[in-house]
Amino acid sequence: MRTNDGCITYDYVTVHVSEDYCCPDEGCDGMALQSFTLSTSQTYTEDEKYIDGVITVPANKKLTLENTKFSMSENAKIVVQPGGQLELINSTIVACDGLKPWEGIEVTGNHTDANQVFIQGSKISGANNPVLLTDVKGALIENNIFVRGKTVVTLQNSTDYVIKENKFYNAKKGISTSGSALSANSEIEKNFFAENDTAIHFKNANNSNLNLHCNHFIAYSDYAVFSDSSIVADQGTASEDPANFFVSPSNKVNHQLHHNGNSMNYYVNPMHQFALLPVNGTTAATTPASSKGHCFPNAPANRTVTTTETAFKDGEEVINEDYLSIMEINGNDNRLLAVPNPANQTVYIHYSIEHSSNTRFVLMNLYGQVLEDRNLYQAKGVEEINLSAYSSGMYFYGILEEGKLTIVKKLVVSK
Repeated sequence: MRTNDGCITYDYVTVHVSEDYCCPDEGCDGMALQSFTLSTSQTYTEDEKYIDGVITVPANKKLTLENTKFSMSENAKIVVQPGGQLELINSTIVACDGLKPWEGIEVTGNHTDANQVFIQGSKISGANNPVLLTDVKGALIENNIFVRGKTVVTLQNSTDYVIKENKFYNAKKGISTSGSALSANSEIEKNFFAENDTAIHFKNANNSNLNLHCNHFIAYSDYAVFSDSSIVADQGTASEDPANFFVSPSNKVNHQLHHNGNSMNYYVNPMHQFALLPVNGTTAATTPASSKGHCFPNAPANRTVTTTETAFKDGEEVINEDYLSIMEINGNDNRLLAVPNPANQTVYIHYSIEHSSNTRFVLMNLYGQVLEDRNLYQAKGVEEINLSAYSSGMYFYGILEEGKLTIVKKLVVSK
């Protein structure tokens, strides 16, 4: 441009060209990673991608996601072939809003390569079948959040797996195992299942060396554990029960554990007593245990990771709100009243109820995890709860009768 004094000046426009990988409805151009096969091991760190195809991980290659988000189209999935490896650490894989569910993660092994699958501290949601493992040895799935799905974690002929400290929400099935392959040792422990049709399903499975303990089964519509034509190890011992916790409106017979297969014992202590009825081909029996099992915290496996609650605080809050909406809150039910004593941080729970030998008082946090669990020995009385160890926030307290929550109320702690 020429000025009045005859000089020429220039205006500069700087254009930055970048590739945005996000869902089409998130305000970018929706540029996607299409189907591809790894030619070398690939690591995504603190990244965000929109996936519209199949990512294939062949033998001797490894796909790692760390602090990364993958948004998936309905055609998207991750396929790990025998000899390939998958590692998800503090990452998120979700369906794009408004699109149909994505396919999921499929891993095939050869029964010999251990450490093929490592999923820790991550969130996976909106997939048809989020994690499908076939002939895989030594999978570790720990401290994750899974939301929706037909079957969240499917293990076909897979062995020596550890599935612990995960949260499974709103799926038809949480975990399913099948196949005759025998583990040296497998564990399903300290998981939280809420609003699933059936939390755990065994079909023609050999679970002779499976430990199933310290799990919370909340608000399942059908069964906590449904074992069909399978071999299952005794759960618990004469001295300790397996410390699983069941709260459900299900009217299915033996909804805590339906098992037909080998003869097995499920040990129960007097506080958590329920009886399996010998109907519908049931081959499991409840056997007395002298005390409740202990659920000690685990050390992180192989590496230090951010906890699920920290890594996905926003997601957790949404999930909590969804979960709380399904709980019946009996705010005006005078059969159960809380009277606080601010002077010493205690609360007195007054109750007047129909009483049976299996009536209990429970105090739960927002996740439905039980913090206080007390047997009630009479129809009317007072329970004193010391709240000094609990942080400020919302809790729930209620009455359990025969494994079902009959009264639930809110309790807000403010310090």
